[in-house]
Amino acid sequence: MKIEKYVVGMISTNCYLVINEETKDTVMVDPGAYPEKLKNVVKEQGLKLKAVLLTHAHFDHIYYLPEYRDAFRAAKIVIHENDNDL
Repeated sequence: MKIEKYVVGMISTNCYLVINEETKDTVMVDPGAYPEKLKNVVKEQGLKLKAVLLTHAHFDHIYYLPEYRDAFRAAKIVIHENDNDL
């Protein structure tokens, strides 16, 4: 397993890709602004994004979710039920 950290957006949001190096199955944790960068990383490395995991529902993590959803239709979006309404 490999974890890659990316700092994205104007407020330097920490985003992580948790990658199974054998299968390329990947979970993205707390994506931020400038989704093109992260989408390109996933595509260039041939990763299979299985889920986007949100540790909390701050704007910097949820604002671009529609772009990730549209790019990776098979990926689930996961957030704690207390933040689900946000």
